[in-house]
Amino acid sequence: MTNTAGGDSRADFTIVAKRRVSAEVVQQIQARIRDGALRPGEQLPSERELAARLGVSRMSVREGLRLLEVMGYLRTDAGRGTFVAPPPEPVGGRVTRERLDLLEDETLFEQLAVVREAIEPRLAALAARLATPEDLARLWERHAEVGRHAEARDLAAFTRADLALHNAIADVARNRVFRHIIDDLQELLLEMRQISIADLAPNRLGDTQCEHQCILEAIAAGDEAAATQAMLDHFAAQRRAYQVARQRRPAARGSPPGSPAGG
Repeated sequence: MTNTAGGDSRADFTIVAKRRVSAEVVQQIQARIRDGALRPGEQLPSERELAARLGVSRMSVREGLRLLEVMGYLRTDAGRGTFVAPPPEPVGGRVTRERLDLLEDETLFEQLAVVREAIEPRLAALAARLATPEDLARLWERHAEVGRHAEARDLAAFTRADLALHNAIADVARNRVFRHIIDDLQELLLEMRQISIADLAPNRLGDTQCEHQCILEAIAAGDEAAATQAMLDHFAAQRRAYQVARQRRPAARGSPPGSPAGG
């Protein structure tokens, strides 16, 4: 079909990004926290009331609240309810011309995964080549910190410690250009972890620690090939776990039943 000017009418349109319903929940609550309508220490309405106000299911509200807690915006006190937390600490990185939001467009999640798979295995190989005993001590210290937060089930702290460990591997690689790229991605890298960990099964924390240990053991052994493969294996396991989690979500608005972009 053509328009009256004789052109293709499809040229006026772009593909609408599929969005999770819980992403809309997250963004509405975030907006109220940022504009001061919800202040630190203030209690949120119950899941049932939020679901009624937002016109969504309680499952979508629960998923959104869980993600906001992982992101550091909320805290839950058992038996009391959910409260606004003090503002989370910002991560590094420079402001870019385009604001990339993984909640707005899930295709960015896959694009960021591809970038990580292209860069971080090479960083692990360089770290294996260049690591000093002092570097290794710092890496194992970072690894232990991730483990402490995993045992405590502190998901907000876990995601930041996980990012710090991967940043430390980048530091050991001693490539300023690679590090510059990683610095630019800090906000997205943290958000990627927060979204992932909010979706994934609890045992994924322990699996992640085992995968990290394999990476660090290869670096400590000075085995570049093994370090590269261990990092790739880590990403592959994360990808598989996330795909399983996506398949469990209810369909998103505008998505067909069974769409993996649901939730």
